[in-house]
Amino acid sequence: MRLSTLCVRFSALVLALSFWTALAASASPQLSPPDELFTQEPAPAFTQAELEALVIEFEKIVPQFGLYSYPIEATIVEDPEINASAGIRLAGDDNSLLQAILIVNTGFLDAVKNDRRLIRAVIAHEMAHLALGHSAEWADTKDLDQALTRQEELAADAAGAEYLKALGFTSKDMVDLLLFLDTTLERDYPIWLQTVASDHASPVTRAALIAQNDQVLNALAHLEVGLAFMECRRYEEAVAWFESALAIEPRMHEAQINIALANLQDYYERLPIVIRENWLHPEFIPHLSFTSLLGGRSVAVTDQDKVRFQRALDSIDAIPEGGNYERSKRFLRGTAYILCPTENMGMIENGVDWLRGQLLGMPALWPKSFQVEHLRLANNMAVGLARMGQREEALALLLTKAQEVPDVFLGYAAENIGRLPCAKLDKTQSRQALDLTLRYMQSTPPTAPQYHVVGGAMQNLLKSLGLEIQGELKPAPMYLCNVVSMTIDGETLNLFDPIEKALKQLGPASDRGFLLEKYPDLQCALWGANDVVLLMERGMIMKLTSYRSGTKVELRPSNTSLREVFTISVGMTEDELAEIIDPRGDGVFVHDTLIFGRAALGGATEPEIWTYYPTLNLGVLIENGLVAGIAVTPVKS
Repeated sequence: MRLSTLCVRFSALVLALSFWTALAASASPQLSPPDELFTQEPAPAFTQAELEALVIEFEKIVPQFGLYSYPIEATIVEDPEINASAGIRLAGDDNSLLQAILIVNTGFLDAVKNDRRLIRAVIAHEMAHLALGHSAEWADTKDLDQALTRQEELAADAAGAEYLKALGFTSKDMVDLLLFLDTTLERDYPIWLQTVASDHASPVTRAALIAQNDQVLNALAHLEVGLAFMECRRYEEAVAWFESALAIEPRMHEAQINIALANLQDYYERLPIVIRENWLHPEFIPHLSFTSLLGGRSVAVTDQDKVRFQRALDSIDAIPEGGNYERSKRFLRGTAYILCPTENMGMIENGVDWLRGQLLGMPALWPKSFQVEHLRLANNMAVGLARMGQREEALALLLTKAQEVPDVFLGYAAENIGRLPCAKLDKTQSRQALDLTLRYMQSTPPTAPQYHVVGGAMQNLLKSLGLEIQGELKPAPMYLCNVVSMTIDGETLNLFDPIEKALKQLGPASDRGFLLEKYPDLQCALWGANDVVLLMERGMIMKLTSYRSGTKVELRPSNTSLREVFTISVGMTEDELAEIIDPRGDGVFVHDTLIFGRAALGGATEPEIWTYYPTLNLGVLIENGLVAGIAVTPVKS
């Protein structure tokens, strides 16, 4: 079966007529910024004249970059985006001049309520980009675009903080600016992916670097790594990283929530397959709905299952009482009880009651995010009711709650409706059940364990209503999860591992050093005949590349109910690769590795041509019809 990779085509970063270095940042764990950033009254409007005067003041102490034309052209632009930028434009009669320019959006000014401290900090940051020549530094670095640009952002933060101090202000203004930016970010994508595949590091990490708060920085780094493994359904590793984050910074309660989430899903996914398929499918909190495929082949609950279940309960109990986490704790406790490994009807009923109590406090008329939670609670209640033998009540609950939130669709709720007895439904209920099971069939790959069960229910509903489907149902593709690990010589290395782990597993590096001396945080290491190449940022692995025979990566379906594991290895044929992922598929992109790879580091004059799969964090090198190299890294096309 050929699998879709959900790829989207992007354009590569190329220096053309202008190149912008923006202050926009990516998601990060949130720490509280100073209260005054939210409680202060808006100041008088910041004017164009003030901007020009402030830039002139900075120009007295900020170095000029030799290739640019000065003075800087500074402009306030009507744009709602919370952003500021600096760059160059072609100027002069023959377009031979590179005019330095600086732009501040009105969206940024409105967001900071015209706070002169934060405006001054953003101007210091952008002028640092100009002073350091970032707009002219990289024309097309392809596979290292993000890594190099992240280094530029960190350098601009540091230089901008020094400029503020030189003018008699404080670097705390830069810290507060970055903490403010963190509050403006969307939280609906994986933090770790945006941290590694983005051209901006997470703003709280940047703030911690300026503030030299190593405790916060280290805790954040561990939390983000834990999220990487959680996103890839590697729960044991995720728990270890979350526990280390909590040990560094005990106030980071997000880590405690994630420990409980990871432990509960680890327990559930390791249950025997027969047990799990006999239950209805539970829903989990959104960013943990993609689960690993670790179920065994036994048919009875084992002592190990009971130990994992108790570990999940203990970690739920450890979540602090009250505050923002009370709702999550109650959801996790109720869900854990209805998933208890033994037929303890008292515990299952207790779990149903916990979830029912939350459902009553979560009206379906609330905003859509709460409507999703409303249906999720109902789904997990139905799992418990079905385990108690109340299958008709479970179906009635699911249909009622699905009708209350018609704009919400949860795949497992629809699957569970198709697995429950539909024969006694009236016409209206049957039509509702038909609509939901049909949508499930259209959005689920045929290899899902319950696909044909739900399909049979759909056919029975069609027959009872005297309806038929026109045409064929097109099967949904199987989507694959991100890759975060690589196995070399039987040893597994992960993104975010410390370089010391690679040195221990692979032996001493044959070469190691800076890619550029001006960015000492960015280093590479090579093994053997340059057949293993690692990129590190601040001692953590950010890109794994191997040409060594037998090197492999595993890909798992993102659909939680699918159990296939697909392996891509150095030495397999291009045709074998195409059976797993289409090397010419839509959204896949090909580019030459100019900077980082065996050919470039070995002094070859011709670059290697790699195929990248952005949504898989995967790159593949094909030579003479064989997979000659594999790279694991979040990458943008």
